[in-house]
Amino acid sequence: MSREAENGRSEPNPPVPLSLGGKGGGEPPSLPAPGSGVAGPPAPVGRASWPATWAGQSVGASPPFPPRERGTGGLGRSGLPPAVSPRERGTGGGHSAPLLFALVVVLLAVGPSPAHATSAPPVNLTRAEAAFAAGVEARADAEAARPHFRAAAAGYDAVWAAGFRNPAVGRNRARAHRLAGNLPAALVALHEAVALARYDRGLQVELEDARAAVAYPITGDLVAQCRPEPARTVGARMSAAEAFLLVGGFALAAGLSAARFAMTHTPAWLGAGALAAAALAVLGGLWWQDDRACRDSHPLLVVKDDAVLRRGNAESYPPRLDPKLPRGVEARELTRRGGWVQVELAAGVAGWLPEAVVLPVPRR
Repeated sequence: MSREAENGRSEPNPPVPLSLGGKGGGEPPSLPAPGSGVAGPPAPVGRASWPATWAGQSVGASPPFPPRERGTGGLGRSGLPPAVSPRERGTGGGHSAPLLFALVVVLLAVGPSPAHATSAPPVNLTRAEAAFAAGVEARADAEAARPHFRAAAAGYDAVWAAGFRNPAVGRNRARAHRLAGNLPAALVALHEAVALARYDRGLQVELEDARAAVAYPITGDLVAQCRPEPARTVGARMSAAEAFLLVGGFALAAGLSAARFAMTHTPAWLGAGALAAAALAVLGGLWWQDDRACRDSHPLLVVKDDAVLRRGNAESYPPRLDPKLPRGVEARELTRRGGWVQVELAAGVAGWLPEAVVLPVPRR
């Protein structure tokens, strides 16, 4: 006989075991009737309820847990562990702020980038790919293959103009133009694709290969005057997602080092935080310099036909350089006047070219 029975008190009914669908084998408890005043199980937490949960609001009402009792091992009468108040949890929740910051940085880095393409490929893309495949099949005969590559290039141009843009489409577009015999258009397509993803190593290699295909004269220093150097800025070496990850890592390291120094007063933590802050500042400076270089650059032009670079904006002016500029030479636009455009070559030589012999590279 239990102590409660000896004292004249009746033993309360044992709690109904809750079945979790596992080894317990018990039947699931029935849901309370509407209006009975008994709260049901917590509502499932969906995506729409996440902000309320983060703000500290409870999702779904649940009955309060009874106080702890002796002999129950810390469990209440319901057989479930009692609720723990925020004070009983201790101060461990304060460490969640750096983790939340790191999670936000990772989500920003791996999240969807700004859309450069439509949700579904246009019909022109299928036609362009079919024409390109037909040109590859007829590659043994260049004269027979070029019409197919021209059709593929026109299809890729339409796809790009429609807004379906990514590095793969830009690469195929440039290859179609080049196999069709239009090297200047291939260079323009490559520059547009590189502007979309400057960190793409494959596009950088394609651009340098196309630049090497320009037919410069064997004698003279025209190559040194016209051939541009590859981009070596930070934007050509890492993507924006990688930069976000580095920024988040350096900021987290600096914050944690400062917190540890405040708790332990160890100079080593202060030095580690200073190094992380310095690395963050250097990375920010490099990206600022990269953005400034992109904004301050003059519009890019590609010579589409062999032309003489002259000292003025008329045919009567003498040549600025003796050999003609071959098709495919890149130059920066300085100004326009009377159907002529003043350009600057990679080495700094400036002169005038007719507007009809240059192709502009569209800017983003």
